[in-house]
Amino acid sequence: MAEASPQALARCPFDSGEADVSTDAHLLRRFALHRDEAAFATLVERHGPLVLSVCRRVLGTVQDAEDAFQATFLVLARRASEIREPGLLGNWLYGVASRIARKARVGVSKRQMHEIQVRFLPSLEAPATEANDLGPVLDEELSRLPEKYRAALVLCYLQGKTNEEAAQLLQWPTGTVKGRLARARELLRRRLMRRGLQASALLLATSLASARAKAASVPGPLAEITARAGVGFVGAGSQAAAPSPAAVRLALAMLRSRRSAKFLALMLALLVAGATTWLVGSAAAGWQPFLPNTGGQKAPVAAEPTSPGSPAAQPAVNAAEPCPHHCCGGS
Repeated sequence: MAEASPQALARCPFDSGEADVSTDAHLLRRFALHRDEAAFATLVERHGPLVLSVCRRVLGTVQDAEDAFQATFLVLARRASEIREPGLLGNWLYGVASRIARKARVGVSKRQMHEIQVRFLPSLEAPATEANDLGPVLDEELSRLPEKYRAALVLCYLQGKTNEEAAQLLQWPTGTVKGRLARARELLRRRLMRRGLQASALLLATSLASARAKAASVPGPLAEITARAGVGFVGAGSQAAAPSPAAVRLALAMLRSRRSAKFLALMLALLVAGATTWLVGSAAAGWQPFLPNTGGQKAPVAAEPTSPGSPAAQPAVNAAEPCPHHCCGGS
């Protein structure tokens, strides 16, 4: 079994003294450092229902949802050592699954537009969202909430944690959890209203609870293939399974977008730091913007053009020469 490099061991954020071997943090550590397939399979089994439910609500079709499901865990396999808060793995997976499913939905729509003839296009119109079926829209808006609000909602509504259990995982006071849950529900309600959906606080809470109650059970073959594929995706495992080509494309697109975002953020930070250093150094050296020195004098004004008949247009007469017209008494 392939193990992580010394560099990976050094940057792995997990506590090596973790006592409970069943926690997400310990399982992630085992997979990140030792490519432990059993640990990864446990994570797929534990969080698979949450991930598959999101994918099914957003995508609708079984095959597309399973592709997005596999892609989510392929991303987890590649980034297992980078997760800063392994105790909140469910919240992290929810965010990744939601983004992947939305990207997949765009691809599905384009594929349908190419495959179906024009006479069938009216049937592609999305049905109006009913007030008691907020699932897809709710997932989309929930994934866009600020992290501190989304984490509380995912733990308490989608993973069934009590306020006290969520407070322990988030390392917040229980009162903070309650306050942020209330704020998160209000933010969701307002966002749904902006999309033309009237959702009361009671209906919103019911829809969130219903999303957990309808959590999809992951078929055994799908869970097994996904676990083996995740190990193979990082170059480990003697009997790695091949994920679907669509799942690989979705996972690689997600990983590339993450790298691009990091690169852009780094470039922006370097530009800001460089500009700040240059300005501070210039100010210390007494630099001032260059302005032309006119010595307090006004710039010369160009003479206005004159007509040939005006006196100014006549040639000047030299006083040392006699006037050629004999009008000045000259000889």
